[in-house]
Order: sequence, then structure tokens, then C-alpha cells
Amino acid sequence: SSGINESTGSSGINAEYGLNIQNRKCFGMFIYNCSRLIKMYERVGPQLEGGCSGVGVIGIVNVPFLVLEPTHNKQDFADAKEYKHLLRALGEHLHHYWQICGVVDPRTGSGVRNFWAEFGYFTNKWTEEPASDLKYVKKRNMKTLQWQQCDRCLKWRMIPFSMKDPQATFDSTEEWTCQKNPDINFSE
Repeated sequence: SSGINESTGSSGINAEYGLNIQNRKCFGMFIYNCSRLIKMYERVGPQLEGGCSGVGVIGIVNVPFLVLEPTHNKQDFADAKEYKHLLRALGEHLHHYWQICGVVDPRTGSGVRNFWAEFGYFTNKWTEEPASDLKYVKKRNMKTLQWQQCDRCLKWRMIPFSMKDPQATFDSTEEWTCQKNPDINFSE
């Protein structure tokens, strides 16, 4: 995801937002409680309105136990009123992120379709897959960071985009070590 950090501010809870360029139909908030996932793809703010605003934006927030307590089965939050307040605040910040992330032209308020067309999304149906033409695959992969964990030292390494093989992905069943990293600075 391409990201700009957005802080939710007053309560001290930080939310991270980014664009899911690889698969824009998967969007919403991932809400954690003390690093345990409670809700995923929870739509907030402009994402609930049914238009194009907020489509493709992924957010992550980790809510401390003192702010919101999960239910006994860890599938929801016990205080519905506080949870709704959190969703409203996340929606307001998502709206702000949408204005500054480069999808919308701040002067005209338009440009959403043009932005997504650059990455191979040509229809108004937000759930359709992007074009598989090599130039669009390349453009999406250039904008997406790929991380791989070394099976020996357990360090996470960012894998640089390769123009030689723009569709390259790593097989997660095959052992991957730092020595396989194409970035020689981190192939120790």
C-alpha cells in the first residue's frame, strides 16, 4: 500500500492509512485491540456512502484495552457507544486522508477515475479486477512495497522492484533467506 500516516489525535490512538493499489475492492479499517485483530474491512466515513470516496483505502488502528474493551469472544467491542465514536473519528480522518493522498484533485474535487485508470482500473464498478496488461501490472508493482521474512534470521526485508521481472513474486512455500535478496546492501 502507498501510505501517508494520519493520526487520530486527541485520544492518543494512531491510525495508519494507505491505498490498496493491487486490489482496490478490499478496503476498510483493520481494528486491533492490544495487537489482536477484532474487526477487519470495517468501512467508515465516506466508505459507507456508496460512492467512490474512500474506495481502495486501507486503515489500521490498534486500540488499547483501556479505551475499548473487547467482548469475551474477542469478536466485537463491549461498549457499542464508544465503538461508534471511534468509527466516526476514523471516518473523519479517512476523509482527510482522502483529500491529501493524491487521488482527488484538491481544486476540483474530481480525478478519482483518472487516478485509478493509471493502475488499470477502467470501470465504474469498484469491485472489478484491474487490467492484467504488463504496463499496468508494472505500474502497480512499482507503487507497492513487497516485504519478505528471512527464514533463518527472521528479519523482514523490503524487496526492490525489478524492471527485469515486473511480475515477480516470491513463493511463500519455498525457503527464502537474506542471501536471495536482490538488494546487495541487505543480502548478508
